[in-house]
Amino acid sequence: MIKKILSILFGLSAVILIDQNFFFYNLHKKHHYLYCKFKDCSKGPFTKNKKHNFLLNPKNSFKLQDLAQSKSIPKHNDYLLNEHGFRLSNDSSKKININLFGDSFTFGLFLGEEQQIATLLNKMSKTCHFKNYGVPAYDLLQMVNLSLDKDLVQEAQKNLFLFISDDMIRITRQIEVHPYAIHTTIWDLQKDFNLRDGIVPIFRIPTKLIRSSFFFYKLYTIFDKKFWAQTPYQTLLDKFKKRSEERGIPAIFIHLPSPSDYKVMNRAEEVFRPSIAFKDITIKEFVTIKSKTHYFFENDGHPTPLGAKTYANGIASRLKDICF
Repeated sequence: MIKKILSILFGLSAVILIDQNFFFYNLHKKHHYLYCKFKDCSKGPFTKNKKHNFLLNPKNSFKLQDLAQSKSIPKHNDYLLNEHGFRLSNDSSKKININLFGDSFTFGLFLGEEQQIATLLNKMSKTCHFKNYGVPAYDLLQMVNLSLDKDLVQEAQKNLFLFISDDMIRITRQIEVHPYAIHTTIWDLQKDFNLRDGIVPIFRIPTKLIRSSFFFYKLYTIFDKKFWAQTPYQTLLDKFKKRSEERGIPAIFIHLPSPSDYKVMNRAEEVFRPSIAFKDITIKEFVTIKSKTHYFFENDGHPTPLGAKTYANGIASRLKDICF
């Protein structure tokens, strides 16, 4: 009996050791929760924030290059950020202020100041000033909560939420690229947004286990697909809109196409096919693009300068009556 117990303990120890080795030495090890338990992560690209879990550390923005999943991405250190880690952009001469909220796509990760969406829109519009409040790794719930923060966000006539498909799913998962990923868990989401009974995952793992594990994190993303297959995205978007307009500022949600929205069809052709709920609010310019190669960095997925420019053109067409 003792031998069996020892064998089981040895087997579990071996599994945990292998799991943590994969976790510790993957591409983003220096930004993981567990890594930061042993090492000082205060010099990393993120800083902890009580209200919003984390924001960018403006003093260490050059460390953002460590998040690149491809060596082909050009290096640059010209991020111009304010004391809260947001992109600098001030122009009091224009009549309408529009705040942009988003993740790394909106922030312009791996893009220079002249290549990011907000800068492009500001050059195109004579009446609107776009302020970039994008934060890498943010989910849609964090974006909405940030928009309600009067201490960090300037007054605006409209709030523009630029989200990718994964920003909906991130609400229920720990994100691996920073040490402060204390995200809303899936059962909190159901409670806060009053999702109908029965839409719950069949597989639950404690968040700390997800955050400090390689295999369980991957396994969790497989099992919670059932939840997202049944969850009405439109219902969530409606609730996000209602929540974001608590301050009386109109909100516009625009879906940014990403590599995850492309499906391989017959003869290995790629077809842009996002969720049905995003069909009417997505950037239409991507519908006819047959290959995403030139629009996203290879083996990484973030938008190239061409991708950001295409986003800006699509946003401009959506806001034609307001700013263009």
